[in-house]
Amino acid sequence: MNYPKVLVSFPTSDKKDYCVDDFIKQIKNFTYPLYDIFVVDNSKDSKHVRKFWKEGIKAMHEPLKGNFREELARHQNIIRDYFLAGDYDYLMMIESDVFTGECIIDKLVTYADVYGAGAVTATYEIDRGEPTLCLTATVDSKFVRSETLLDRDKGYDVMGQGVIPLRKLFHDSDAKLTATGIGCTLFAREALEAVKFRVDLNLNKRAFSDTFIFTDISKMGYEVLIDSNTICDHKK
Repeated sequence: MNYPKVLVSFPTSDKKDYCVDDFIKQIKNFTYPLYDIFVVDNSKDSKHVRKFWKEGIKAMHEPLKGNFREELARHQNIIRDYFLAGDYDYLMMIESDVFTGECIIDKLVTYADVYGAGAVTATYEIDRGEPTLCLTATVDSKFVRSETLLDRDKGYDVMGQGVIPLRKLFHDSDAKLTATGIGCTLFAREALEAVKFRVDLNLNKRAFSDTFIFTDISKMGYEVLIDSNTICDHKK
């Protein structure tokens, strides 16, 4: 059987040191048979990145040089460029405090292949006083995220629905889910050939690159899907 080749990659820093040992154990033990790992560490010193080197994981130390939003996008584009320079079919970007289960690559690759998606994401819950899915209902022309998020009080029911377009998760048929945190997302090569990670501080000083990347992929005609069977553990 021919498996698409996957790069597992992420920016990280010593701010995630509280869960780094468990996270390294996770990414080294995915069940998928054909994947590499590449890490971009933006800590001030190299103490944190050495933990990846010690485990034989390819990682680079690239400290922040300016505005965090711009620097995060720059680091994500270092990953994008590394990915495109290799013979990879998919990039799975996973935040270093997100825990998915060992079969996550298999799941997301299967969905991406079946649906021809530009991106497939497994969402996670964030703490906003109550469990809330990290999915944004609307983003305005200035890329300001709406505060209308999916939460249990609004009756979201996504478990067991398989892969569905983001816009169908929200119970308001007029609402389109235009952004989510990257969390754990599989990006298709052709989608990342078409768009880069970016922010525009002149347009909006609050929006992160995850808002722009999903919107930009959609604008290029690629579908963004969510694996609604998978809600990841977000360790804070």
